Amino acid sequence: LEAFPGLGEVVAMASDGIVTTPIAVISFVTGEKSYGEVMQYEYSTHVSNTFNFQICNGGTNCNGVFENCIQLQETADVFMYNPFTVTRSLECNNLAGGVPVTYKDDSGARQCFCGCPAGFEMKENDYGAEVCDQVVEEPCPCVWADRSEYKHSVTTDEAVCSFHDVATDWGFPVPFPTDGYVADKRDTLAEGNMNPRITLSAVRVQDPEYRGCDVRHLIGATAQLPLLYSDVVAINALASSLVPLVAVGSDESTHSTESTWKDYQMNRVATIDDIEFPSYGKYELDMDAYDYYSSATCDGCLSIVDKNRPKATTTCPASFCDDVSGQQQCTGTAELTVANLVTANGLVSQYLDFAGKATNDACSDDDRCDSEAFSRRDFYDGDYEDESYSSISQCFDTDSVINDFLSNDQSKMNPLKLGDGSCDDTAVPVPAGQCTRCCKMSTTLKEWWTDYRCGSDYDVRSCEGDVGQTCEFSQCLVMNGDTLATVTAAIKQEVQAASQSVLSQVEQQGYQTVTQVHHALDCTSFGGTDGTCDFTAKLSELIDTTQDMTFNPGSNGEVEDYIHWRYKLVATDEKWRLWKTGTHDEYGVTVYDNDDELTFAVPQTKISIEAWTECGLVRRFFFYVHLHVNSPIDVCDKFGSMWYQTSVSRLPVGTNMCAYPGSDFAELTFDFHPNAGLQYSRTDLQMHVSEVVCTGALENRTPVEILRVDENSPEIIMRFAVEMINKIKTEASTDFHVSCAFKYSQYGGAARTETCERDFSIAACKGPEFDTPNDECEYDACAGEAEAGLYEACGGTVIKATDTCTYVETGEKPCCQGCADTTITCMALLNLPDEAADIMRCEPTESSAYSTAYAAMLLTDAAQQH
Repeated sequence: LEAFPGLGEVVAMASDGIVTTPIAVISFVTGEKSYGEVMQYEYSTHVSNTFNFQICNGGTNCNGVFENCIQLQETADVFMYNPFTVTRSLECNNLAGGVPVTYKDDSGARQCFCGCPAGFEMKENDYGAEVCDQVVEEPCPCVWADRSEYKHSVTTDEAVCSFHDVATDWGFPVPFPTDGYVADKRDTLAEGNMNPRITLSAVRVQDPEYRGCDVRHLIGATAQLPLLYSDVVAINALASSLVPLVAVGSDESTHSTESTWKDYQMNRVATIDDIEFPSYGKYELDMDAYDYYSSATCDGCLSIVDKNRPKATTTCPASFCDDVSGQQQCTGTAELTVANLVTANGLVSQYLDFAGKATNDACSDDDRCDSEAFSRRDFYDGDYEDESYSSISQCFDTDSVINDFLSNDQSKMNPLKLGDGSCDDTAVPVPAGQCTRCCKMSTTLKEWWTDYRCGSDYDVRSCEGDVGQTCEFSQCLVMNGDTLATVTAAIKQEVQAASQSVLSQVEQQGYQTVTQVHHALDCTSFGGTDGTCDFTAKLSELIDTTQDMTFNPGSNGEVEDYIHWRYKLVATDEKWRLWKTGTHDEYGVTVYDNDDELTFAVPQTKISIEAWTECGLVRRFFFYVHLHVNSPIDVCDKFGSMWYQTSVSRLPVGTNMCAYPGSDFAELTFDFHPNAGLQYSRTDLQMHVSEVVCTGALENRTPVEILRVDENSPEIIMRFAVEMINKIKTEASTDFHVSCAFKYSQYGGAARTETCERDFSIAACKGPEFDTPNDECEYDACAGEAEAGLYEACGGTVIKATDTCTYVETGEKPCCQGCADTTITCMALLNLPDEAADIMRCEPTESSAYSTAYAAMLLTDAAQQH
């Protein structure tokens, strides 16, 4: 080898490069590696004159035979060969870089001209001389060369997270490698590492992913993409402090195949379609084409971006209302009942289904980033407060809502009781709707997606959704007083019975005992002094109440803790008062707090009773207390008209009256009607006469009982014959004093007695006469006798007097018979149907015409004097 440097350039390996282009090469190889390099060198320099020696070194390197090589068993054997010959040198002096080209002309003579070698073209240099200038061939760009161009957006729901057929379906370009030798549908033979082939690989690149809004904010909307992150930092240095949402990761090989030239070129589209991309991402593609001695590479990039957003498959629920909420237009408020709680809770489930049952592609199952908001306005709150979204299912859960309300201390506060212990006197002491549970929730379907971009060493990640994929739901349930509780108020049974007993003594028919308490007073007029004129009782003694809760308080308290009472006497002060605020013990008896005795003193008192909770009015009741006085008694005003003389006139008799004509007694009638002197009212208690006792006294003598009737409401007509004084002497007129005691029975058993008196003066109005029939014989036989004389009283009730006392004779007595031709008979004076009730006197029954005419004359005279 020491001789060779003088002959030409010596290089150790082909990769060391050469300075000039050789016209011949002498090479020494020892193995496959050196042989390959020599072959590659000779091929690249296009040298045809070669002497390739294979040095065996005693046979150790000659296990294989290399083509176009001379084997040297020993190094010294090289001298057996002479690679140097003497040749004629042809040069192109006038064409720099030219090569001589020999040919035969038409005459067969050898000729030569200068031309440019392959890969060069003839040009003029700056001096006008011709030179061979190497042609710089720019290789055709691979179809994948524009790395930022290939980006595919997926807008459909993919059932399986796998993307393929990208050439057929997406139009992804297919590289077409070519070669002057191994292509053209030729079958190739692999010779060791000289294996013509096409390799294809895909690698998923995990660059850092930053929040999209952060990066866009820093670089602005006008920045030209793609950018390297260093470019982003150059635009805005604040980018250097951003922390990626997804850190840079290791590249992941997702596809690697090798095929022959023939297979690829004939099935190139299918080969690209067979690449499977298992997810969204940025994929680096590499295709290498090898012939025997060289290769070419086509690098590409494909970004697969998710542009398909979650979509709802269920409808967003709408709020509901009911008639109880009292809204003219539905604004999402209904009554808080168990049924409505179930309905509202079902709507919440439907709301959750809006997001929970939304569809998305298979590659995005875990990438949801829905915008979610949940706020609640709880009982007694005025404003909504944000709540944990995870608690949304508890908003209208029946048990949770009821327990939240019942366990709230304010639910057990008495809204009627003011700070000073008095009762709230306003019409509505509880703000409307304060027991309201409202829930407001909204969700917008979104997902995290990454805008993978080839040509950039970072990506941006954003949380976005489609327009319209939003569900907003709000609902309020209001607990009213009558929703929370039920109460009753009714007049006690014993009070109703007592009222019915009172009404049996009242003529008014419009009364009842369901809402009316009727009580009898002792007096006869309101404010009077003739007996007790008011009624005192506790309200709890008149009214029974019950109360119950729609929801069982359980361990939260008692029913009484939630329901509160008040009442108002409309006829008095018109002020509301607390009632039954609690209980306490008095001498072993449980009594109510705020249950004072009430005094009723007017004909009618309206009692308004209300039961309230913190949620409002439960129920309102109206009761009435009616007081009934006894009918006024004015019987003495009518007493005078009760006395008259039937034998004279039906008109009341005056103080002075005449004796019955021809007789020594006056006929006097007592006529009593039970209603006489009673001022009846349809609302007053009816008074009943139960006893009438009358006494009479003649001329201040000791009186005697002349009448006694013991029965209820008697009709009394009693006739008396009042005999004029004839013991010891007669008088010009006889005074007769009468006194009657009227006993009235009141409701409840009490009695009231009214005593009335009257005086009469009786005179014999018929004057003296002579020689009247039968007078003489009657006088001779009967004067001063015990038997009744002519025209004297002989039957009925006859009031007489001794010299000291007044007495009464009853029954019929015989008449004195003093005249032979006349029979004296005891005859009824008034000819009443009931003779026993009549007054009788002795009269002649068989007499002369004169005597009969005389009797008629006497009666006529008496009538004229009256």
